[in-house]
Amino acid sequence: MKKILLAVGAAFAVGVAIYWVLPIQRPEVSLRSGSGEPDLVSVLANISDEGFERPPSDWQLKLPEDHGAHDISRTETWQVLTHLTDENGDELGFQFLFLRIGTVAPTASPKESIWDVRELERAHVALLDANSAKVTQEERFGRGITRLSGFDRDAGELRLDNWSLRFGDDGAQATLTLYATIGDKAALELVMRPAKPAVALEPNGTDAPFAGYSMTRLTVEGTLDKGHGKKAVTGTAWFDHLWGELPLPGAGPVALDRLQLQLEDGAEISAVRSHRIDGRGAVAVNGAIFEPDGEVISLDDETIQMIASRTWQSPSTGADYPIAWQILGPEMDISIEPLFDAQWLDFAVPLWSGIVRVRGSRAQIPVSGFGTLQLTGYEQ
Repeated sequence: MKKILLAVGAAFAVGVAIYWVLPIQRPEVSLRSGSGEPDLVSVLANISDEGFERPPSDWQLKLPEDHGAHDISRTETWQVLTHLTDENGDELGFQFLFLRIGTVAPTASPKESIWDVRELERAHVALLDANSAKVTQEERFGRGITRLSGFDRDAGELRLDNWSLRFGDDGAQATLTLYATIGDKAALELVMRPAKPAVALEPNGTDAPFAGYSMTRLTVEGTLDKGHGKKAVTGTAWFDHLWGELPLPGAGPVALDRLQLQLEDGAEISAVRSHRIDGRGAVAVNGAIFEPDGEVISLDDETIQMIASRTWQSPSTGADYPIAWQILGPEMDISIEPLFDAQWLDFAVPLWSGIVRVRGSRAQIPVSGFGTLQLTGYEQ
């Protein structure tokens, strides 16, 4: 399994963490958001670190074991991003994010009952329909109750109510099976098979605050039912799994622009751009190119530019979101355009997160592809 340096892996962590500032209450009260409730940063600040640990500096990826929960870590995320085509040729995107927050370390006294809360969960799903320019979405919260939410080690399955992400036991190339409903509007089941080896973060002998891995390309087959019978869907997916002391944005006026692209030449690109909304301070860009032959090329401010070319204004927040981009990098000039503009996810913390089309060139050879663009922080 390929590894990349921690600095490159940080781009994954920051990108996944863009969802994390959301209003939830302490374990003894409702987890639903509402006016005047503390945000997640406040909740974490009031939960003891005692007993939780960072990943060891000599950590090495081991699959399928590392697909599961790492209870010794305080925070953990699993994320699936897809680009799909149904049997009519219509293009779709589907996104799944699951966040686990440990509230009591596993080294504490044994649970007294299944209602003894040791972790909180927050998850969301979103179906993006390019044909109708419609977004169907749902957000859920859980308390780590046995068999209802969290990771079931016996089943090898992550679940929250009837949402589930199941990991096969076939080693590093484990098949992922995802099932989710969105109210009575949609039901989706996807079988995802890795097309490339997992890419692990490289602690590089340091006391790394987090660990994890990405599967940058999985082939997808499945079904989608939007109330008129099941339709077959096919496509590709990108999977991220991170755990440890993950960075939490939201402490200041910072926006994050995250791209995860899959090109038809077999390469993938991950890039995260962070900057202040008021224009002050430096703009930071980090990421990587994953070549078809397994080579990983690190990207930073000196090797890649992300230039916004068009914005969309949210009717909910009034903020302008840069939804079209030009990406300049090592022998690379590509443009990014959304399949439709209003890919707006109206969750506890709203964000623009949608499927995009890629066109341009690499090494003077035309390239195309699809991917996901995620934008947060602009509503501050």
